[in-house]
Amino acid sequence: MTEKYVLAIDQSTQGTKAILVDHRNQIFWKNSLPHKQIINEDGWVSHDLNEIRANLITLFKQVLKKVTADQIESLAITNQRESAAAWSRKTGEPLCRTIVWQDNRAEKLINRISYPELTDKVKNSTGLALSPYFTGAKWGWMLLNEPRVVQAQANNDLCLGTMDTWLVFQLTNGQSFKTEPSNACRTQLMNIKTGNWDQELVVIFGIDINDLPDIVDSNSNFGETDLFGLLPHKIPILSVLGDSQAALFAHGCFETGDFKVTFGTGSSVMLNIGKKLPNNFNNQLNTSLAWSINGQKSYVLEGNINYAGACVTWLKDKLHLIQDPAETANLALTANPNDHTILIPAFADLGAPYWLPDMKAAFVNRQLPLAKKN
Repeated sequence: MTEKYVLAIDQSTQGTKAILVDHRNQIFWKNSLPHKQIINEDGWVSHDLNEIRANLITLFKQVLKKVTADQIESLAITNQRESAAAWSRKTGEPLCRTIVWQDNRAEKLINRISYPELTDKVKNSTGLALSPYFTGAKWGWMLLNEPRVVQAQANNDLCLGTMDTWLVFQLTNGQSFKTEPSNACRTQLMNIKTGNWDQELVVIFGIDINDLPDIVDSNSNFGETDLFGLLPHKIPILSVLGDSQAALFAHGCFETGDFKVTFGTGSSVMLNIGKKLPNNFNNQLNTSLAWSINGQKSYVLEGNINYAGACVTWLKDKLHLIQDPAETANLALTANPNDHTILIPAFADLGAPYWLPDMKAAFVNRQLPLAKKN
């Protein structure tokens, strides 16, 4: 019998991966292509959606050199969260560059609306602290500063989505405009109690709710794709999850109290808190949805660090102190144990539990107290 595969897309901050997974959950083949991190003098971080789309097509062509078209039975997607995309509903073309999740250019917008009543409303409705980190503020910034986005909204030609929605829209040739809870809950526009877009918050950020995708279960049928015409037939897109929640799922953290720590461009500490939403969100962490499967929702607590692996990229590409990320392991092992210099990695503000959008990266030297000997 011919082996069948699920084709998975992992669209992450620094690159896009294509992975073939067999029915034994074993990886048969994978490859990745990087895309440019477009960073200006103000530290704004952007991506070119057309570059990501072109990389995806290249990866699909590579896939079809490894297996035949009829061996690919379905598609799954995981993606960088919170990054904001805007495109034309009619043509599918990007209207501006993606504003990446690390980017805090919407800080002034957040400062203008940060009155106590709204801050409380946001936390109580979304489980998230009001912040430029999340997608809603990024879309609000676009609607104030990107002329093509403003014009598209006026012409009823605007689609706003996180990267999962952009991918689904592109892969289905504009036939499907959908997202799911693990991504929608990170926009700061979804009411975590109802699972729907919060009309009051949408208005505050200047967004028309009709420009947002439908929210469906994480294991829904998101539409069908022929991989940009590379397949002679269409296959279903049957799963979508934000990358951090996908890692929680992949590590088998299905029970209350299970948690994982993952390191990528940033870092995430995520705890499964079960199928019942807490009564209050009075903490410095983010309360989010893990996923919704067949209508059954699971929830998480999460703390995010904006720069983790990206610090290694900084060492390599900006400071030219290393040529390969693998060098950092030996450097760490041979470091002077008496040197207490540490890096505060606030290249794009300081995340949980401090939430300091105006914090800047710094080297500091702190003499740490020695542990007492028994």
